[in-house]
Amino acid sequence: MSEPQPRNKDDDPRLLRTRRALLDAVVALVDADPSQPISITKLVETAGVTRPTFYQHFPDVSSALQRAALERVATVLPPFTGVCTPETIEQTVTQHALPALIHIDAHRAFYLRSIEGAATAAFFEELVQFVSQRMLTRTTDDLSPLASEKLSQLSDVIAGGSMWLVVRWIRGDLLCTPADLAARMADTARLLYLAQFLPAEGR
Repeated sequence: MSEPQPRNKDDDPRLLRTRRALLDAVVALVDADPSQPISITKLVETAGVTRPTFYQHFPDVSSALQRAALERVATVLPPFTGVCTPETIEQTVTQHALPALIHIDAHRAFYLRSIEGAATAAFFEELVQFVSQRMLTRTTDDLSPLASEKLSQLSDVIAGGSMWLVVRWIRGDLLCTPADLAARMADTARLLYLAQFLPAEGR
């Protein structure tokens, strides 16, 4: 009797390996020379896979690069843990964002390349959703459904604003250190948090 086949490509070890090889290759190529155009031919040669295999995973090089950027930043932006309060949110955001910003600053050319090119709007939306989910944390131990929905919306707003600041910073429109940018993001998060969750008389 033949071995059972994986149910989908996410379970297929071969496809997982070739996808990883392509993502590692695009990172290596951009890190080596951020200004050099990358062809699919060059990418598959570096990854050691075939051109049809590339198209099993990505429609174009920009999509592969943007996926690699998301996975790369995920390694330095773990999910928030614990419970945020008005007294701790600014410190929490600063401590959480700063390592990621230091990493992005060290690899600025890579991330600049990733936000250029095709599908940037879709990539930005996916990035905002990713950051929002990483930021989503409780304000109390037992949120009501309405409060949970408000928190989710607030996380989206903070993530969207934060990512726009980061994109401008990567492009050189904002001239500041990672620490300064983290502090700016944290202060904005605190103000939005207070406006959303504190009664008017407590602000």
